[in-house]
Amino acid sequence: MKKYVFLFFLFVIISFPLFHSEVFGHGNPGIDRAPPIDFESRNVTVEARMNPSDMTVGDFSNAFMKITFLDVDTGKAFRQVTYSVDVYKKGELLARNNFYAEDGTTTIDIRPNSDCDKTPMWKCTKYYGIEHPIAGALYTFGQDNPVIDGPIFTNGGLYHIKVSVISADSVRSNLLHPLEFDLYVTIAQEQVFYITVPDHLIAKQ
Repeated sequence: MKKYVFLFFLFVIISFPLFHSEVFGHGNPGIDRAPPIDFESRNVTVEARMNPSDMTVGDFSNAFMKITFLDVDTGKAFRQVTYSVDVYKKGELLARNNFYAEDGTTTIDIRPNSDCDKTPMWKCTKYYGIEHPIAGALYTFGQDNPVIDGPIFTNGGLYHIKVSVISADSVRSNLLHPLEFDLYVTIAQEQVFYITVPDHLIAKQ
C-alpha cells in the first residue's frame, strides 16, 4: 500500500460563533453583540468589534478590540463607561483589567505573546497604558490605546470575553450591581491532516 500525504489548511474565519448557544451576534465577521438586558428600563448591550475582522494564528502581531456599551433601541453609546474585561480560553483566565472610555468605546490593543512558562497563564499577561486619574482604569490618551500583552490569540479556537460594566454616565460613581455580558471570538488556525490512500484508489499511470 502506497502512502500519499495530502495537506489541508483549516481556516476558521474569525467571527463570533453563530452556533454557540449564548451568542447574540448579528452575522457580521469580527462583530459580536451580547444578548440585551434591562438597565433602568432600557434595553442595553455590549458590542465588540475586532480589527482585523479575520485572523489566523501567526499571521498578525496585534489586534484591536473595540468594546461599546450601548442602548439597543436608539443605538447610542453610553458615555463615561468603566469596563472590567476578562479573557478566557477553555475556562482558563488569560487576562483581567479595567478600562475607561469617555465616549463609551474602549479600544484595546491585544498583542499575542506565546512566551509563557507560568501557571496560571494570566501571570504572564502584562498591561500597558495610561491610567485615568478618577476612574482608576486604563484608557485611550490621544493615539495611544491601552495594551494587553500575553498568551491571548496565540492558539486557534474559541475565546470568551467577559465584560462587566462598572460605571456608566458617571466617572465618579459605580453601579451598585455591575452589568455582565458574554462575548465570544473564534481565531483561525492552520492544521495539517495526513491521509493514507489505498493502492486500489490510486489511478495507475
